[in-house]
Amino acid sequence: MLRHVVTLLTLAFVAAGCADERGSEANGDSPTTTVGAPATASDLSDWGHETRPLFAAPVWTPSAVSPLAATLELVTTQPVKLRLTATAGDHRVTSPWTAEPAQEHTLPLVGLRSDRTYDVRIAALLPDGETEYIDSSFTTGTLPENIPKFDITIDTDRAAPGVTVIELNPVQAVRDGIGNPIVAVDSEGEVVWYYQSGELFGAFTGAVSQGPNGTVFAQNHPFGAREFTIDGRLVRAISADPTGEAEITPIEGGGLNVPYHAEWIDLRTVHHDISPMPDNTVIFLSSALHEITPEQRAAVGCPPDDTFEWNPFSDVVVHMDADGTVLRTWDLWDFISFDDLHGNFLCQRQGIDVTELERDWTHANSLVFDPERRAIIVSVRHTDQLIALDFTDDLGPQTGVRWILGEAGTMPYEGESFHHTHGAMVDTDGSIVLYDNGNFRPGTVLAGGDAAPYSRAVRIEVDDESDNPAEWSARQVWDHVLEDPKTGTPAFAPFVSDADALPNGNVLVTHGGLGGFASFQHVHILEYAPVGDRNGDVVWELQLGEPGDEITVYRADRWESLYFGPLWESP
Repeated sequence: MLRHVVTLLTLAFVAAGCADERGSEANGDSPTTTVGAPATASDLSDWGHETRPLFAAPVWTPSAVSPLAATLELVTTQPVKLRLTATAGDHRVTSPWTAEPAQEHTLPLVGLRSDRTYDVRIAALLPDGETEYIDSSFTTGTLPENIPKFDITIDTDRAAPGVTVIELNPVQAVRDGIGNPIVAVDSEGEVVWYYQSGELFGAFTGAVSQGPNGTVFAQNHPFGAREFTIDGRLVRAISADPTGEAEITPIEGGGLNVPYHAEWIDLRTVHHDISPMPDNTVIFLSSALHEITPEQRAAVGCPPDDTFEWNPFSDVVVHMDADGTVLRTWDLWDFISFDDLHGNFLCQRQGIDVTELERDWTHANSLVFDPERRAIIVSVRHTDQLIALDFTDDLGPQTGVRWILGEAGTMPYEGESFHHTHGAMVDTDGSIVLYDNGNFRPGTVLAGGDAAPYSRAVRIEVDDESDNPAEWSARQVWDHVLEDPKTGTPAFAPFVSDADALPNGNVLVTHGGLGGFASFQHVHILEYAPVGDRNGDVVWELQLGEPGDEITVYRADRWESLYFGPLWESP
């Protein structure tokens, strides 16, 4: 077949609106539509051998939830690998080659900037090593007005490569009952990925992570969690089924409703975190309500006007299969003594899932599976603990705890105590990196002292390799403190925030709730190349918010690429 460039009429499809997965408009005037009808391999086979083209006409479907992304459907007469290159002025995005040859292709086009027309070249790698091309185009839409300007300072030689994923305004989303945006910004501060589920799908979407099959996972409070493709197509909506009678059902517009239920414990909604496992099962945080006696309630010491006969709910780690089958649960009620450790918020009558009759006892907010320890590491905010839960081959309710750091700790710890943490993760060397919010830190004004409160990021080295747990120990090896440039006081974020170890040894620190509720809310995100046992060189920096603003960030992560998973060749 003649090798040449096949040039089609320009196909410009504008995704001006940001619609939810059901296809309704959320932020624009133009409905999201599919342009063209995808061909099949059999359609092309009807052509004569000498005249049939390699390609059918490409079909672009603008993303239903992002003005920056589209889905390509393309058919070829023979199995080929494809690669996309999108160019607009001096901005160019090139995908990897697809991993396996195929004839029917469904590919995401992501990594684009707003309000541009991209020339898209689709390259096909034939079995004999030759390459053929087809040219098309795609026009991106306008980002909604609630996306701020991102002014980034970066040392490109020392910062970890990739895009920075920022989960904007979770506090405002919970307060106002609207969906919050998640964006990815490149090294120039330009938004190149956007996701917002819309009002129909809940108040707070966050804890996004890349799954092993190339999809994205996120918790979606108060409705559960979701799995979606990088171009925004819903795969699964995960939600609790209290009755155990619900079945998997299709969702109008695409995807499946997947209910979960455990026979041995009454599980509530997903909250704060969901994390895919290597085998594409997932672990997430749920909760369960527990009844206590009047004597236990009185021992908490709530104010005299709190006469409600309330009960506490504890956090439950859930391990779930792809079809909604609950495989294992770890109820923190079984690992922490309620009578010995009441935490700080049992007298609080408002908050996420909190009512006058149901109180938030433990408030876990992050979890991660550690394959080397065969344990799940959980940050437990209200009881100031970091807990490693044993992950065994047994199914059903789990009762094994490997160790506890912090209050009621099970091994010696050398370092400054941590308080009301967020975002604990395990680095490749087995150390734990977490964000220490610092609420009620001893000696500060919030704990009856005179010092100003402050937050920090911490790296903790855990020595638990011995067969004898009596020999285990942990010590702080690095931390980060910051003077808030907006206020001139120690940086203190009493809620949200994050800290991540990066592949190049740096640490990404997200002060996501600076200002608290007492002053204007703002954000400071820094990437440190650590030096010694405190701070280091700042190699990436972003500040958001000025006096009068309300801006918070739940987490920020660095993704090496928006093109990931088994669909693509490894770099």
